[in-house]
Amino acid sequence: MRALHSLYARDEGSGEPVLLLHGLMASQRVFDGIISRGKATHRFLAVDLPRSGKSGAWSSMAPAEIAAALVEWLEGRGVRRAVVVGHSYGGLVALAMAEHHPQVVSRMVVASVPALGLPSGSKDVFAHPVAEQLAGMIGKLPTARPILKNYLKLFLSGHPEAFNDAWVDGYLETLRAEGAWQAMLEAVRHVADYRLPTDLLRSRAL
Repeated sequence: MRALHSLYARDEGSGEPVLLLHGLMASQRVFDGIISRGKATHRFLAVDLPRSGKSGAWSSMAPAEIAAALVEWLEGRGVRRAVVVGHSYGGLVALAMAEHHPQVVSRMVVASVPALGLPSGSKDVFAHPVAEQLAGMIGKLPTARPILKNYLKLFLSGHPEAFNDAWVDGYLETLRAEGAWQAMLEAVRHVADYRLPTDLLRSRAL
């Protein structure tokens, strides 16, 4: 039995279902603008990934396991097929859905997806037991809101005029979530070994 009771998501709008999947150390709040603009014509299901935002550990960080849990969750909401949109690590989850559950994915949009793995040297660093200790230590450090806000405004906002404090709140939720840094380390280890199933996805031509 999956711990889907700890999965937090927004279900807003009406029309064609669209599943929105964010990247690491973020939350569904990054999709606020998309939801507000499109909810008159689309039903948006914006999910906080495991140990991100307001979600608990409803799955491991393996993309295929997250995808399987999401299929079960969507079915519980009466959604049999959906457009799947994934950014960064959320894109790996979207690809896993297309690979293992193609009947659920009507169309797919992915952006900035780490789909080619990591160099061998990087893999060794993240696989080292010390990395787990560091993740635990970093997770105990306080997060300064002004520093985070300036970072997001400088590096993650393509349109400064669209920047708002809700984005900061969303990232803070994840940075302060229990086990968030350990989840990120687990996810990066999966990224290290990931290889895009090009031939399989091409054969399905979503």
